[in-house]
Amino acid sequence: AATLQPGDDVHARKRQRTGDALHHPDFHLEHFMRYSTYQKTTLSPDHPASEFLLAAISEKVERHRPRSGKPHCEAPALQGLRVEQILNPRSQEKYMTETQDIAGLCRRGITPLGDKTGAPKVTSFPGFDLNEYMLFHGLSHDIVEKVCQSGLDPRRAGSNAGKLFGSGIYLAEMASKSDIYTSPNGDGERCILVVRACLGEPYLAAKANRNMTIPPERSDGQGALNSVRSFVCPKNGM
Repeated sequence: AATLQPGDDVHARKRQRTGDALHHPDFHLEHFMRYSTYQKTTLSPDHPASEFLLAAISEKVERHRPRSGKPHCEAPALQGLRVEQILNPRSQEKYMTETQDIAGLCRRGITPLGDKTGAPKVTSFPGFDLNEYMLFHGLSHDIVEKVCQSGLDPRRAGSNAGKLFGSGIYLAEMASKSDIYTSPNGDGERCILVVRACLGEPYLAAKANRNMTIPPERSDGQGALNSVRSFVCPKNGM
């Protein structure tokens, strides 16, 4: 019979610790079936996220043009009624995959937007600044459930309004901007989504380009820029 030597005992304990660590839930990525459906939870009014978002809906307002070429309207008075948290596992996995892809292609060389946007900043990977923000998206009441189920689809750009900067998913820093693209349900309620978005290295567009299908190339040769950010004039116009 083999005799357990002191060194073997040390190695056995190391293997045990390694096995215990790798099998710990913190090391497991959550996997979802492709047929997983979304979950919707109404947050209580005193929930921190609910308090923050309800306040943002009321505060993030200013004057806008209702459509391109139209005169500015007065800033609306918006009141948030409730916050519903949407968890779509498939959309989340696609987002995380795309975020990691942006980090790899840009080789972590992304210019932080910093104070150039007033939107809440979030981070998916500690230590990686990929210009991730919580932004608003307004939509018609009759497609809310479809978007919650399938996610936002850039191929549908222009189906609810124009596409001033080409094909893509249009998001805004101001709730009042997204409110323009909403329509009320039977109870007179409108829906604005608060979307987690990774802008990566954005292209700053100083003028409209309705035929754009992809942002311009990066100067470092690492492919196209990751998003398009429109230039905002002092009077809240494009």
